[in-house]
Amino acid sequence: MGDRRRQRRGPVYLLTAEQQAVLAQTLEGAGPDGGLWSGPQVAMWMSAQLGRRVWPQTGWVYLRRLGFTPHRPRPRHVKADADAQATFKKGHWKQP
Repeated sequence: MGDRRRQRRGPVYLLTAEQQAVLAQTLEGAGPDGGLWSGPQVAMWMSAQLGRRVWPQTGWVYLRRLGFTPHRPRPRHVKADADAQATFKKGHWKQP
C-alpha cells in the first residue's frame, strides 16, 4: 500500500479564478438589497453563475476568502459626555 498524498490535486474550488475575479468586482458594489453583501446573498449569486444550489455558508467562505469583512463603527451611547471621555483619556483619572 503506497502513500498517495503526493497524488492529490489539492483543494477543489467551486469558482474558477476568472469567476472569483468577477465576484470580487461585484462585491465592490452594493448588495442586492442596497446594503452590504452577506453570505446568503453571495451564495445566491454563485448559484446563478454555477447553475446549482450553493449553501449560504459557502457564500460566507468566499466572502471571507476574497477579503471582505464587515466593518462597522462601535455604537455610541446617546447620553455619552464627550468632554468627560476626553478628560478620562488624558489620564486625569488616578488609580487608588
